[in-house]
Amino acid sequence: MSTVRESVGALVSLAIIVGIAAIVGYGIGVRVGAGPRMSETKVFRDIPAYAGDNQVSATVDGVTYGVSGEVPWVDASGSWHGQGWPACAPARSQLRITFGGAVVYGPTGVGDYRMLWVDCRK
Repeated sequence: MSTVRESVGALVSLAIIVGIAAIVGYGIGVRVGAGPRMSETKVFRDIPAYAGDNQVSATVDGVTYGVSGEVPWVDASGSWHGQGWPACAPARSQLRITFGGAVVYGPTGVGDYRMLWVDCRK
């Protein structure tokens, strides 16, 4: 037969174990949620855009998507280029492009709208 003291000791031990598990679980959840992440990629077709010297931007429904430097792209013949600059976006020009865009969030939860790829096929 167990005594009241043993039952109280068992309950205290169980409460401590549950508390530790909750703290560890919360910490893992916060760490997983704080990393960089990305929204669903949307495809925008035949959108007016502007190309500068080394960047492209396009505004869709009041939101500006952009890219600078290299970007994956598909050329006019349908070949995939994992990096480089799209041939259909010459520097300092206005153009119409098809691109994949998404919000890319950093570790602080702040995000920006980016072009993830450009499709030069017409």
